[in-house]
Parts: sequence; structure tokens; C-alpha cells
Amino acid sequence: MADTDAGRYCAEKGTDFLEHFCEVLAGDLLHVKIHEELTRQRESDELTGIPNRAYLRRHGPPLLHLAERRGSPVAMLFCDLDRFKAVNDTFGHETGDAVLRDVARAMAGRVRTYDLLARLGGDEFVVLMPDAGDAEGAVMAERIRHCVAEVAGDRNLSGVPGLSVSVGLALFTPGQDIDDLVRAADAAMYVDKRNDIPSP
Repeated sequence: MADTDAGRYCAEKGTDFLEHFCEVLAGDLLHVKIHEELTRQRESDELTGIPNRAYLRRHGPPLLHLAERRGSPVAMLFCDLDRFKAVNDTFGHETGDAVLRDVARAMAGRVRTYDLLARLGGDEFVVLMPDAGDAEGAVMAERIRHCVAEVAGDRNLSGVPGLSVSVGLALFTPGQDIDDLVRAADAAMYVDKRNDIPSP
């Protein structure tokens, strides 16, 4: 449009610019789509389809920073399946994978829409709960225990070797990073696991 040459555009070239613009735009849109898909694959757990550790480490810190600025509570639950290795050893890894998918699906249906549920790996899951304190965390822990019990019942794993879940609850304190909070919830989970072991 700024070209002073009157012959720069003619009827035969009337759509050249538009066609070129559409080609560039289409290429950019495809690039964005591919980038988003790669990000989704990188931050999604391949087995269960829920977010993974990379997603937690990317999206967890902003939630903590926001809570610190607002002075609002944040709870984290660390969930570890009990006797999952025995389930794998007894029924095979295919059944073990199916159990993990069932548990992830059941947990995703129990958490609040703004909670962050992620699989850390193996049989370990975390739930990051903004605007939640001890009471809300304890309620969610019971929900998770109940949903794992339902999965165990549906898959006939309520007897031997059995399947349940140990849950640790930790509350965010200002200055903690996401890894500190995960470690605190992990330590609380081991306390819960020890309490669940029957006395000899």
C-alpha cells in the first residue's frame, strides 16, 4: 500500500497479498497448535491422563505465590497406595496399570474444580488445594480414602493382598516452595502409613 509504483499492484495480483497472509497465518496457527500439544504431552501423565509432576512444578508455584499475597491457606495431600506392589506382583502389571487409571479417574471426580491433582509417579499422587485449611484437607483425605476403597471393591482387591491409601496432609507456610510442601505432605503420609500397619 505504501509503494509509489503505480504498477506494483494490478488485477492479476489482487489476491496475492491475501493469499500470502493466509499462508503465514496458517503456518503460525499450526506452530501454536503443535507447541500446545507438546506442552500437553510433557505435562500430562501418559498412563492416567491427569497432570504429572512437571505440571505441578509449573502451575503449583503461582498458586502458592497468590495465596501468600492474599494471606489465604493452601493444603496439600500426598497420597500413596498401600500394597500396590503386591497387587502388581499377584495380578500382573496390566492389572496394576488399570488400577492406577481407575484411582486417578476416581480422585479426579472427588477433588474440587480448582484443586490441582497430579500423579508424581508410581502409585503416588498429590492434591494441591487453594483456599483450604486443616478441616477442608481432612474432608478431602476421607473422600480419597473412600474412592480408593471403591476401586478396590470394584476390582475385588478388598481382601488379600488388599488395596488402600495412606494420605498425608500439610499446610502451606509463607516462604515454602512447592518442593518443600510436597516433602512436608510426604512426611505426614508416612506417619499415616505407619499408623495403618497392624500391630504384631
